[in-house]
Amino acid sequence: ATSLAACDDGAPKRRKAAPHHPAQCRDAERPGAFFYPSADGKTFAPDDPHRDGCALLVPDHLFCCPTQKSDAAP
Repeated sequence: ATSLAACDDGAPKRRKAAPHHPAQCRDAERPGAFFYPSADGKTFAPDDPHRDGCALLVPDHLFCCPTQKSDAAP
């Protein structure tokens, strides 16, 4: 079986849970830690941490996010 997270086939990389970091996310509204891939640390796609209601935890890549995305858009 091939994992999408580990596969680099040219498809856009999606946000990825960071299960070892949720203790650093102390905001009850943003308990989940996620990595958002970005080439320059400013532009994110197709998943956008700002649109998802996340707050920056570690500059450029680790965000604290709500457990559910804030919109229903794909």
